[in-house]
Amino acid sequence: MPSSELEAVVAAIREEERQRGGSRLGSVRPEVTDLIARKAAMNAHYVPIPEGVAWRKGTVGGIPGIWFESTGAKSSRVILYCHGGGFMFGSPINTGHVTARLARAAGCLAFSIDYRLSHEAPFPAPVEDALVAYRGLLDQGFAPGSIAIAGDSAGGGLAVLLLVAARDAGLPLPAACLSCSPWTDLEMTGDSIAECADTDVNCHLPGLRMMAQAYLGGADPGDPRASVLHADLSGLPPILIQTGGAEVLRDDGVRLAEKARAAGVEVTLNVIEGAVHIWQYIAPDCPETRASEAQAGAFLKAMMDRAEV
Repeated sequence: MPSSELEAVVAAIREEERQRGGSRLGSVRPEVTDLIARKAAMNAHYVPIPEGVAWRKGTVGGIPGIWFESTGAKSSRVILYCHGGGFMFGSPINTGHVTARLARAAGCLAFSIDYRLSHEAPFPAPVEDALVAYRGLLDQGFAPGSIAIAGDSAGGGLAVLLLVAARDAGLPLPAACLSCSPWTDLEMTGDSIAECADTDVNCHLPGLRMMAQAYLGGADPGDPRASVLHADLSGLPPILIQTGGAEVLRDDGVRLAEKARAAGVEVTLNVIEGAVHIWQYIAPDCPETRASEAQAGAFLKAMMDRAEV
């Protein structure tokens, strides 16, 4: 059962949806001007960055983003973070509280990339931007074993796509990857999409279809550069996958774990009972978030420790 804290957040979201007449974000395809306005509005209403974490705008390899540094952070280590939003919404500041808390839990720096969204550049621009940023961290002198990749939702899939792109480019790979509530299948074939349609308040099939269409621009959703579920995952570093038991993308994470294990990748899968899509974002102080945050921080730190030996 989900915690009472998480249940209260979910109930509040349901009530807000009821007052809007049952509409959800993404149910109708917005115009580009609407997307720009929505991104600005989301950035203006973000959860505050937690105390003890400083942030500043910056660039890595020419890719803009935000640096996060917690008190006592090990400055030789960094998490390259890919925010969610279906490749259509979101930004480093909008998800900054998630990135900041992860960096604090892992005891290192974090850089969240402001990759191009679907109205700014076509697929596969986010993968290209993420790869440029990863090269940039290497060029700045960060050792591969002192870098971890992380992301949530679309960014959770993008984080693994970045690993594949770095491997294919012949680059040294990072120490580990954290993939939260990942969107790994842009064809939306997972059983959980139907099974959890009534339990997930943050994600639904019409919105996923709309965002996939906008992002792909006619490209094949089965392209392994779009849907990491179809990619060759061999040779990748250890991956922690966290997904909610009540979210429509649950099986995107579960199937990613199965495929990665079959490819010989060291995988840890944690399906959080009762958690909806990106619960860390909507309920930062609930027990499920604190537990998954602690697990993620310990995992990334342990993998960087191991890589540096």
